[in-house]
Formats: sequence, structure tokens, C-alpha cells
Amino acid sequence: MGRAVRQSLAAVLLASLLRAADAAAQGCAMCGTALGANGARTRAFQWSILFLMAVPYVLAGGFAGWLYLAARRRRAAARAAAGFATDYKESLS
Repeated sequence: MGRAVRQSLAAVLLASLLRAADAAAQGCAMCGTALGANGARTRAFQWSILFLMAVPYVLAGGFAGWLYLAARRRRAAARAAAGFATDYKESLS
């Protein structure tokens, strides 16, 4: 496939995604304003939005923490294999 064809397909895909996102955003705004001013259902709806927004960040943070700990363990194993002290107290003796 030629470069021009790929760029054209990418542009069409991007435009269609942006158009779909705009329509979905309008739907969410209408759903939120259709509820009452300060009722129990409104508060429940707001909490559900909060949880839905928080889950991706919690998952991404957990994955990033797992990668960080895996890298630290790998580095510690490499240092131990090379004969370096793994603890400050071991380095003093």
C-alpha cells in the first residue's frame, strides 16, 4: 500500500473518530443535565462518573508500579550476581 493511501486512510479514520466522540460527548451532557438539581439520584450519577473516570488511572498506576518494582528486582538480582553488596550493612562488614 502506498504512503499516500495510508495517509488518506489515517486522515479519514481520525476524522470519523473525532466526529463520533463529539456525538458521544453531547449525549453525556444531556444525560447529566436531565437529572434533578441535587437529588439522591444525581449524587449517585456523579459518583458513578467519578468511579468510571478513576478506574483507568488506577489500572495504569498499578501497571506502572509493577513495572517499576520488576525493574528494581531485576537490577538487584544483577547487582547480586555481580557480587555487589545488596544491603548497606553488608557493605560495612
